[in-house]
Amino acid sequence: MGLSTTWAADALSVPGTAEDRAQWQARLGAMPILEHLGAALDLSDERVVRLALVRRTRAHTGGLGTEALNGAIIAGLMDCAMSVAGIVHFRGRTCGTVQLSIQFMKPVRAAQPVVECWAVRRSSSVVFLEARLIDGDGRPSVMATGMVGVARLAKRDSGTDGRSNWLNTADLETRDAA
Repeated sequence: MGLSTTWAADALSVPGTAEDRAQWQARLGAMPILEHLGAALDLSDERVVRLALVRRTRAHTGGLGTEALNGAIIAGLMDCAMSVAGIVHFRGRTCGTVQLSIQFMKPVRAAQPVVECWAVRRSSSVVFLEARLIDGDGRPSVMATGMVGVARLAKRDSGTDGRSNWLNTADLETRDAA
């Protein structure tokens, strides 16, 4: 599935192949926070990180005192999509959201809205991102911008080389060096 509209025409490609993205999807899609949010990860697109709300509970509702999706869940979905985008753009290095700005444009009432997130610019340690939450009508209900930065961790805090343990990146690094 491609982008819902042309608003992400300037999106950067995720480094690696379709097989690499499938590995990332399997690994990152199993994060406990995604299960808690009721979200499923899709990295099939070479430019877009997608999170679909696939399981909705009473805890998800109450926005504006209605059955609309609440802001905490929306913010969590946006943050998770951006974090995943950072991890895949920085090839598994430990990343964190350093800035997140969310614009709530209308209540989200769709049973299974989708967040689409993409990188618009990248430096050696920060990726600049945009995201949209697409409601049932195919139009954005929520927009966000943010930055995800590479964390500077001591070797003892993560993997043996200061990387996170999200994925064994040896094969990806070898391919990058070629």
